[in-house]
Amino acid sequence: MSLPSYSNEEVRYFHPVMKDALESAINDLGLDDEYEVDHHPRFGTIPPDFALKSKRSGKYHLVVEVKRRPSDVVSTRYRHQAKSYIEEAGGMAEKKYYAISNLEYTDLFLHSNEASRSSVLLQLLKGGPYMSGNLDEARLSPQNEAEFRSSLIENFKQIIELIQRDYSEYTSMSTKLYDLLANTCRDEDQWHKSLMVCGYEWMRGAMSSARRLPTTAREAMTYRQNPQRMAEAGKRIDFESLYVEPYPSSTDTELWDVGLLEEMNRHGKKWMSGDELAAFAHEVVYGDRHHDGIVMTDPELSRLLAAIAKRIHGCNLEENEMICDPAAGAGTLVANIQYFFDAIQPEQIWANEKEQFLKDPLAIRVGLAYASRISPTNAPIITTKDLLELERRDFENVKVIIMNPPYIRRVDSDVLCAQFAQRILDISGQRSM
Repeated sequence: MSLPSYSNEEVRYFHPVMKDALESAINDLGLDDEYEVDHHPRFGTIPPDFALKSKRSGKYHLVVEVKRRPSDVVSTRYRHQAKSYIEEAGGMAEKKYYAISNLEYTDLFLHSNEASRSSVLLQLLKGGPYMSGNLDEARLSPQNEAEFRSSLIENFKQIIELIQRDYSEYTSMSTKLYDLLANTCRDEDQWHKSLMVCGYEWMRGAMSSARRLPTTAREAMTYRQNPQRMAEAGKRIDFESLYVEPYPSSTDTELWDVGLLEEMNRHGKKWMSGDELAAFAHEVVYGDRHHDGIVMTDPELSRLLAAIAKRIHGCNLEENEMICDPAAGAGTLVANIQYFFDAIQPEQIWANEKEQFLKDPLAIRVGLAYASRISPTNAPIITTKDLLELERRDFENVKVIIMNPPYIRRVDSDVLCAQFAQRILDISGQRSM
């Protein structure tokens, strides 16, 4: 049973490794008489991948959802999926812990019925993500593979011991960041100021892990009395659209919180991407608007669309050619383009999103997706135009368009549909179907 690659099937390749890790953790802890591992246990309408079952009570203490890529672990959709297993289990869940893992990264959650903690973002527990290593590197040698497996087992030993003691603590980053963003998500200026500071510290963590952090980019707190200098430090890497006025006030104590900013840096270092921060911001602002079609693109769908785009285009881009997502949302599609257009440079990416509250998370996510190559002269283009305002000339160098715009029903959106039909007629001279 060798370690899988990202392209391998979950059930055939990822599941055996997870099952072995869970069973080995139980054995190492001397808990064989206490626990057993159920694969695809039958409770609710859809079975979870794994569940830790108490032999004494016959009930479950943990469910584990297995995915393939790190970005899947921070997907809000997949986190809701894991949470739903606990909710559907009802009385079968004696303890309400749930985890999502791609073997490399594992996040642990504890379900709560408290109204103030109903969001999946606020059920994340302190200590994660539990990191086992990198699958690509682990497959390079038997020693690397053994170390990866040992680390994965150790991580689940820690998780099982925590569950046994029933001692858990929700991460302060989630609570503080959620409160900060929730308090500003109706005010564009305050929202921007919050993400400028938090995004800067997240970026510092991620860029330091990528070994691309300039020595001049100091901790955010050192710039509290002069936030413009923080913006200047950020612009030296890129993220230019993030570091613009209005700048945050030095008297905003909720924003200039040492504990919060330290946690932002730590999470940035561990994830080395902006996926989790973008998912967090999207959920805070649009979590109650799924019925409007404002839903983050599924990571698996984004990779499928990227693969189809590459197959249709047939080759990598020329230097002066671009890929555009004109309805980019929080950037899932453009962040995953690189897995198929492997020679693409950041400056060949154009992400447009009209929703102002997604502009800053989009800039952070797309920038960090290309952290190894990004610079002030090689940076993605981020714009915030309405799709209806874009002109033919805007797409002069665009060779590939990839998009998954919000789904709208004609019966609910006659005005918007009529606007699009008129725009199509204006540009093409032909009426839409």
